[in-house]
Amino acid sequence: MKQLTALVLLLGFAMQLAQAQCVNGDCVNGTGIYLFPSGAKYIGQFSDGRMNGIGSCYYSDGSKYQGEWSNGYPEGEGIKTFADGSQRHGLWKQGKAFEAPKPTPETVEPPPAVIAQEDPPAAEKPEEKQQTGCVSGDCKDGKGIYIYPSGAIYIGEFKDGEIHGIGSCLYSDGSKYQGNWRNRYPEGRGTKIFADGTQWTGQWRKGQPVDDQGRIVTNLFPDKNLAGEQTDIQSGCVEGDCQHGTGTWAYADGSKYEGQFKFSNPHGTGTFIDVNGDRYVGQFSSGLKNGKGTLTKADGTIFKGEWQEGEFLGKKEEAIAKTGCIKGDCQNGRGTYVSPKDGAKYVGSFQSGQPHGQGVIYYTNGERYSGQWA
Repeated sequence: MKQLTALVLLLGFAMQLAQAQCVNGDCVNGTGIYLFPSGAKYIGQFSDGRMNGIGSCYYSDGSKYQGEWSNGYPEGEGIKTFADGSQRHGLWKQGKAFEAPKPTPETVEPPPAVIAQEDPPAAEKPEEKQQTGCVSGDCKDGKGIYIYPSGAIYIGEFKDGEIHGIGSCLYSDGSKYQGNWRNRYPEGRGTKIFADGTQWTGQWRKGQPVDDQGRIVTNLFPDKNLAGEQTDIQSGCVEGDCQHGTGTWAYADGSKYEGQFKFSNPHGTGTFIDVNGDRYVGQFSSGLKNGKGTLTKADGTIFKGEWQEGEFLGKKEEAIAKTGCIKGDCQNGRGTYVSPKDGAKYVGSFQSGQPHGQGVIYYTNGERYSGQWA
C-alpha cells in the first residue's frame, strides 16, 4: 500500500513538472505562452529563457500583471489587477512597487522561465493610495511622468501642457506605444506593443497607423484595438551604439536607420531607408527629420532642403520628379527607367525602347523581379 501511495505521489509530481512548459511560440528568445504548474500563464516576450520585455501574467489566485518585465520580474511600467478588482498602476522594480524598499540582492539568479517550476514573482500590492496627474518632472514644457484616471501612464516629453515629442505610454489594457507624439496623439514613427507581445512599427497620424501614402492602415490584427503587422525581421540595435553614439537600428517593419543617436533616438546626421524604398539622408533631431536633408522617394521624386519636425519646408519647385529614362540608353542598350504610373523601376537591357534581355524590376512595395525579358 505504501509503495502504491509513493508511486501515485511520484506520478503526480511528474505530471506537475510536465505541466510547466512553453505551450506556444518561442519562450527562449521571442514571443510565447508559458504555462506554470499552478495554472498561472504568462503571455509575452522572452529573452535568454526569461520573461523580458512586454507581457501579461495571469496568476492562479485570480490576479494579473500587465506591463514590462526584466529577468523574470515585473519591472518598469505596469498594471497589477488584484483578485478583488483593485488595481495598482505605476512603476515596478523586481516585482515591487517602485517606492518600496529594494529587496536584498539574491546570490543566485532567478531560474529561467523555461525551466521554472513555480509561479513567477507577483507584483506585490502596496498600501499607498494611487496618485494621478503629473507625478514627476515637468509636464508642461519638459520631461515628466503623468498618470491618467484610467490608469494609463505616460513618460516622456511635454509642450504647452500636451504630450509632444518622444515618449512612451502604457495603457490600462496592458498595451504600450513608444515613439513620436504631437499634440497628445501618436504621430510620426512609433511602435505599438500589445499585451501579448505582438507589435506593429511604422508611421502614425493623429493616433492612427498609416501607410506610405498617408492612408489609415486597416484589416490588420482585427482582434486587437489597433491595426498592426507582425514580422520576423530582426529588429533593434544591430550594430554600434544606438543610445549615445553611432550605430545601426533595424525596425520591425524592415526599415533601417544608420547614423548618430542621442537618448536612443536618431539625432544628428544619418540615413533612414524606409521599407517602401524611400531614402532620407541628412539631419535628425529627437527621431525626426530636422535641418538639411534629402529625401529620395522610390518613384524618383527628390525633396532637397530644410526639414522641421519631419515636415519638408522647401518650395514646390524643389520637389523634382524623376521618371522615364533617368540613366543610360533606354532605347537600344542598358539603362534605368522609372514608370511615371506606379513608380516601378527597371534596370537592365533595352531593345526598341522596351525591356529586352537581362534586367531587374523594383516595385515600390519592396518586391523585385530579376530575369530575362523578351
